[in-house]
Amino acid sequence: MNDPIFYKNNIPFFYPKSQFEITHDIYEHFDLSVKDQIKLHLSDQLWSGYPFQKILDFIENAIHPFNDFHILEIGCGVGRMASSIAFKFPHSSIWGVDYSFQMLNQARKSFIEGRSLNLSFENEGLGIIQHKSSALSNLKFGLTTAENLPFDNESQDFVYSSFTLDRLKNPLKGIDEMSRVLKKDGKLAIISPLNFIEKQHWIELYPTNKLIALLEQNGHQIIEYKDNFIVEQPFDRRGNKKIWNCVAIICVKED
Repeated sequence: MNDPIFYKNNIPFFYPKSQFEITHDIYEHFDLSVKDQIKLHLSDQLWSGYPFQKILDFIENAIHPFNDFHILEIGCGVGRMASSIAFKFPHSSIWGVDYSFQMLNQARKSFIEGRSLNLSFENEGLGIIQHKSSALSNLKFGLTTAENLPFDNESQDFVYSSFTLDRLKNPLKGIDEMSRVLKKDGKLAIISPLNFIEKQHWIELYPTNKLIALLEQNGHQIIEYKDNFIVEQPFDRRGNKKIWNCVAIICVKED
């Protein structure tokens, strides 16, 4: 594994993200994106459950046969899924990587330091949340891009990402990197609405058979595929929500 370039708030940076990049990245703005991710991923009490539990179940069911392995989440955000997996598989080593320092800083506070969280969502009619976290010794977080992962070739037993592929600047390179770091016979899980920002990405990876073909070209055998994998993202007390129509794929690296 590559050495970190530097540390900030005990978070290793494997990509030299400048202060300019941090200032102009919407995912570094606490009130705009980090708070929104906390509301979605760390505020089960607001929704009577975890809104993305369907995704977490899909991932964890694929990990089930594993025990003492290396697991990598790409686009870990505030750390909810990585922490749940670290708790459920205590003998495995879990890394969560993301491009947002503010997201990772919140993940570190919650799941490395075990700090409790108190945050108001009264503007959405939801009140104040209190999230109690536990420090997890088998979990680490780091800042990097999905297109340039700091992990060695064939070093990971399980790699997964959710709601990340269609946000990447270069999703083809991201898939190449996922394949590179995955061990032979390791599993890759991708859950994405394929809601691409760039025209070129729609051309490269849509319809879904293009994504499937790319994974197969990278030496993966598809073992589970779900289209119309519906995920609901709640917004407020009244029940307003966004409906995401995702694809969910699990594949095994054959060569």
